[in-house]
Amino acid sequence: MATPAPPSRTPEDHAASYQGLRVAVGALGFMIPAAFIVIGGLRGDIRPSISAFYSTTFGDILVGGLSAIAIFLFSYRGYTPQEDEIISDLKLARITAIAALGVAFLPTDGFLFRPDSILDLRGWTDVVSILHFLSAATFLGCLGVFSLWKFTRSGTLREDWSAEKVFRNRIYVSCGWTIFASIGAIALIKWLPFPGPDHGPFPDWLFWLETLAVWAFALSWLVKGESLKLARKMISGR
Repeated sequence: MATPAPPSRTPEDHAASYQGLRVAVGALGFMIPAAFIVIGGLRGDIRPSISAFYSTTFGDILVGGLSAIAIFLFSYRGYTPQEDEIISDLKLARITAIAALGVAFLPTDGFLFRPDSILDLRGWTDVVSILHFLSAATFLGCLGVFSLWKFTRSGTLREDWSAEKVFRNRIYVSCGWTIFASIGAIALIKWLPFPGPDHGPFPDWLFWLETLAVWAFALSWLVKGESLKLARKMISGR
């Protein structure tokens, strides 16, 4: 008896796969800061930034989470490139993935001196720190671009958009501007001459601004993955 041919993948299968990738990226983006808030709250030690948790025993959460996000983004192709597009979804996702790896593996000050560090890179601390912050800015900036300009697109005319599409776009735009506002606030506070060792309005200001930006990106990807529709179905039982 001949072995039946495996069923071919339908457009609905591909759509479901992309929705799953978007939900996975969004869920990871939400859980990384949430884990550090819980850990920091229980220990009474919220670090000055998300990256600063790398120098703790919980640093693997950061590296593992960002690495997983990078893998998902490398697998993300998005929509077919348009003629008038400056950068395609695929290229933007790849740049974002590389930046995520840069944040994870090019640590900020102090990260290089962990007792279990394999390499002694103390002479490169300043260079690595600059690359870390450039990677972080690129990572968040690309995610802002996704929210503002990629997720808001549609194959139909604006006047034909459904009420749900209009609502989702408002979320994307709000998330995108929240990301860029957070980046701007971080840059402004870094530039202002705040006195004291924290160089800011309060000790963990950078952590909370980074968390706001990361959660904004997480929300936009969860919405793009149609998590809201899934939640409504679960609540309504239909």
